Amino acid sequence: MALNMHMEKLELIQLIMDTKNEALLHQIRSLFNSYQVNDDFWDELPNEVQEAIETSLKQSELNQSIPHEEAVKRLNKWD
Repeated sequence: MALNMHMEKLELIQLIMDTKNEALLHQIRSLFNSYQVNDDFWDELPNEVQEAIETSLKQSELNQSIPHEEAVKRLNKWD
């Protein structure tokens, strides 16, 4: 898998190096900038949401969770 990603990166580098389309280069730059800004949204989440996620992860680690299928069954009973 890592080799495939490495090859993909090399191909993209070559495409970027070969292009003469300045607008495309600006779009690529904007795309990277948008991902870097939104890469880690954890700090933007409200404290209550962060705590709920952390609690859920701890419960899952302690096998205090139910399978997805069971959760769906329980929720469907409310309909």
